[in-house]
Amino acid sequence: MCLERSKVCEVVDAQTIRSVLSTAGGEMWREGEFRLEYVWKILCQQPGLTAKEVAPPLLVFKAYEAELGVHVRVPQALSSLPRGEQVRLRDELGVTKADFAKVIADLQALADVEAAKASSAKAASQAAETAAPQAPAPIDRGGSYGKPKKVVDLKQRRRIALALIAVALAALPTGLYFTFRDTAKTTDTADLTALVHLVDARREGVTLVGRIDDPVWENLPRPDQQKRAEQVFEIEVAKGVQSMTLTDAIGRSRVIATDVEGKRMIIVR
Repeated sequence: MCLERSKVCEVVDAQTIRSVLSTAGGEMWREGEFRLEYVWKILCQQPGLTAKEVAPPLLVFKAYEAELGVHVRVPQALSSLPRGEQVRLRDELGVTKADFAKVIADLQALADVEAAKASSAKAASQAAETAAPQAPAPIDRGGSYGKPKKVVDLKQRRRIALALIAVALAALPTGLYFTFRDTAKTTDTADLTALVHLVDARREGVTLVGRIDDPVWENLPRPDQQKRAEQVFEIEVAKGVQSMTLTDAIGRSRVIATDVEGKRMIIVR
């Protein structure tokens, strides 16, 4: 909700944002707190996005941590901002407590429905097992009996489901950090042609942006595209690239790849 109401989704479409959040889930929820550093770095590396656009939705998410019922840790670049600047950036989105209350109520209702379904399925399974004739346990000629299967704990499944729902919910000195200059330079991608043909490839610092102009790529099954994207990013990482975005002819993001502190994420759409 926070990201979709911000300028982030004017640059990166909502479905891609959801893919990023889902993939980064393991890095966001750690040691009992919701950490936004990983998402912050990924989004700030996307072409067309700067800290100025990414900051407001993350600060709003932090502001309502009491309503969310979790501790939220924002990047140091945001927590070190003066209080007044944080409030100003947060207020840009116009998200209210009522907005959060509705989202949380909807999530809780969904969680309750999922828990009820799981409970009903377990009860039905137990009833079926009780009604069915019990066959004698098979005897191992070596002298041992078959080991019982492990039963998945219902409470554990509910906790996992709630964690996944939570993941799905989600999108220097201050004066220098919130500035952006278009200094991207054209870069040669001839060494990638065997994997994918790119045009209008540009690089700015550790970020590479290019447009896919390759009918062979478009006709490949998704697993093959994923494999090639991984190989392309491997080549570019060796050149110092940490973020790569490949678009199609109409500007939709088709490949988003990042390497943040050794943690690599590659999404193909």
